This record gives sequence, C-alpha cells and structure tokens, in this order.
Amino acid sequence: MGSRRSGLVRPRASGADRRHRLRRPLIFVDTSFWVAYYNSRDPRHREAVELIHDAAGLVTTNHIRGETWTLLRRRTDHALAAKFLDRTERSSELRTVFVSAHPRCPHIRRRLHGGGIQEAELMPRFVARVLIRPKAEIRDPQGEAISGALRSLGHEIADVRTGKEILVSFDAADERAARDEAARMGDELLANPVIESYAVEVEAVRTEAHA
Repeated sequence: MGSRRSGLVRPRASGADRRHRLRRPLIFVDTSFWVAYYNSRDPRHREAVELIHDAAGLVTTNHIRGETWTLLRRRTDHALAAKFLDRTERSSELRTVFVSAHPRCPHIRRRLHGGGIQEAELMPRFVARVLIRPKAEIRDPQGEAISGALRSLGHEIADVRTGKEILVSFDAADERAARDEAARMGDELLANPVIESYAVEVEAVRTEAHA
C-alpha cells in the first residue's frame, strides 16, 4: 500500500527502510525527468517513477520547473501543467534551487478564478524583433520606387532596400532560449528563405504578477 505526498509516490517505510533512505543520495532532476514522470505515455515514464524510490530527495531549479511547465502545457494540456506546478510547490521531498535573483529570472504569476488556476507562468517574457528584407541578389521593386521618389525630391540616394519588422512576445527560460525560439519562427514561417534574409533582436520585458 502506498502513500501519495505532493504527487510523488513512495511506499510506506519501516524504521529500517527510513534508516536506509538516509544513506540514499539526493538526485538532481532535469526537464526530461519531470516530463516523463507526469506524462504516462512517455516511453521513460516507468523509469522516472522508479527513480524516485532510489532517492532520499530530489533537487531541481526554477528554470527547469519553468521549462517543464511549458513543455507539459504544449505536449499534454494546461490542467496537467498546473498539476505539476502545484504538486512541486507543496512537495517536502523536492528542493528547488533558484539559480538567479535577477528580476528577469523565472517568476510565478497566477490569476485565480472561481478557485481554479486560469493562468500560471514560471518563465520571463521576451519580445523578439524580427527584421526581414529581400536578399541582396533579389530585386526590390518597392525600394526602387522609393529611391526614385527621393531623387525626384532632390535627395542624393545610392540605394534603398525595404523590409518589414515583426514583433513577437512569448515566454522562454532565458535569453538564449528566446533567441533560438525566435530564429525557428523566422526559419519556419516569418521569412521566405528563398528570397528573404532576417535578423533577430531579443529583449526581456518585466511583467507584473496578476492579482
């Protein structure tokens, strides 16, 4: 017969078992562990469950919790992601190490409605500025028209190249992850790789917790 504490299942321990557990190591767990543990369809789910029984306790970081929440929300559903967040907050067997005290580090924002969690965010918000323009070897009719108009007004113009700017707001674990995510957006959708090139600028923005 087992007991469930904060979502982490252990069998009831005898005195000898408790003394043996004191000699067991603390285990540092990353995002792949949490996703496997909370997603029963993950091929490593059973291994993750068994790992808990071999440890005196678990150690993770605020960044890993934030990344796990995002992955669970995307791969499963919001309810399971919120369940992960609540249980890891209450667990006496989990130690969360906050790797940075900087204002941009992951923080928790919640909005409660009718007793249920509607929103829970652990990661900082970023704004990606994606600058898109035609490649140098591609003709730019709009740029040519602007160049001609400026010359007709008496301006000495060597060349004009036009482009567009797209601003995207999203959450990411850190600036590097945000830059990688923005680059994938550019590759997969925002820019046409045949005729366009793009550059990415990423900036963290501070957000206030919702009451």
